[in-house]
Amino acid sequence: MLRQALELPQDRPHHGLTLRPYPTKERILWAVLGAGIAVFLLITQANALGSYDSLLQVGEDSGLASYISTRLPDLNLTPGVGNDGSIYFAIGSDLTGSTVPSLISSPGLRYRRITYPLLASFGGLLEGRSLLVGMITIVVASAASSLASLMAVAARFNLRRWVAIGLIGNFGWVLGIRLLTPDPLGIALMLAGIGAALDDRPAKATLFLATAALTKEPYYVTALAVAMWLWTHRRRGWALTSVIAPLVPVAIWTAILHGYMGGFNTGSHLDWPIMGVVKGTTFWIGAPTKDHAYSALALLGLGLAIGGGFATRAALFRWLSWGWAGVGLISSDWIWKFGNASLRVLAPCFLFGLLCVASRSHRPSEQRTESFDPAVDLGSAGN
Repeated sequence: MLRQALELPQDRPHHGLTLRPYPTKERILWAVLGAGIAVFLLITQANALGSYDSLLQVGEDSGLASYISTRLPDLNLTPGVGNDGSIYFAIGSDLTGSTVPSLISSPGLRYRRITYPLLASFGGLLEGRSLLVGMITIVVASAASSLASLMAVAARFNLRRWVAIGLIGNFGWVLGIRLLTPDPLGIALMLAGIGAALDDRPAKATLFLATAALTKEPYYVTALAVAMWLWTHRRRGWALTSVIAPLVPVAIWTAILHGYMGGFNTGSHLDWPIMGVVKGTTFWIGAPTKDHAYSALALLGLGLAIGGGFATRAALFRWLSWGWAGVGLISSDWIWKFGNASLRVLAPCFLFGLLCVASRSHRPSEQRTESFDPAVDLGSAGN
């Protein structure tokens, strides 16, 4: 069945999508733009903080302040407890967990998200400033890959290029880059997995989505959404694989961690639906204006994901949008009380909500109608 799908003529629609390969030149141009945006954001951030070492934003009150300061001599500490980038730098310098777990809260949760520090440290070989360069490299490469993959996915649906706003105008994506967090890598792997699924490449799609789940566990929702889409295509075997396969490495790694640092700990990040949002509002009253803006943008993204799911004609985007909206609804006040945390965690809400809107309002031109019919419910196409 898969072989037959791959042997379809290039101009023939498949699941209501065009099979024309996305031009390599365009993919490269979008990747260069994504990398350029990331480099610009990091340069301006470093200039504002006084040094590139300070990109980690290690807090004066953080248990990691002394640990990281000895490894980055030009580090300027920031007020408070700092940001997540410093935690993943520390994990990258101590992959075996001999020292860092005792210096951070919820070490099992942090170490469970191992992909980013593992790649940035080149398997633990890089330390100090070399590790920081590794983190910057991963974030810039992720930005490049994300934008290129997004536009390739959009091209499958013949959507306009303005959907690039889903990332370029996504403050959660921008914050993840500026703070050197795992979020840009998670988004890059997620979009690569979705693109591979649309290309009918099960092994590649599963690999990307499983790695995304090991980057941050909320990205497992993407695998579930893709599985639901595949199930409605009667691709039942692949759908089950998409559900089970990403869980295997996460479960094994979590079990390994649980023995000595509590790998099953969720870090109080989950709550009953909507309760996290409600509880989080109590912290917004005394929060800085910047956090008010971040929280408002996170809520806007959540609303766009919910509403866009009703509006779209593309079942894949509906599953993705509602899946990530579900993540927002069950996130605890620990996520919602910090504006930058909710904005970064829910960056996919804005992205997929926007794709839902774009796939609802788009009317293909006459010469492109043969390869894409927006009236086709992508969830009902059989294969």
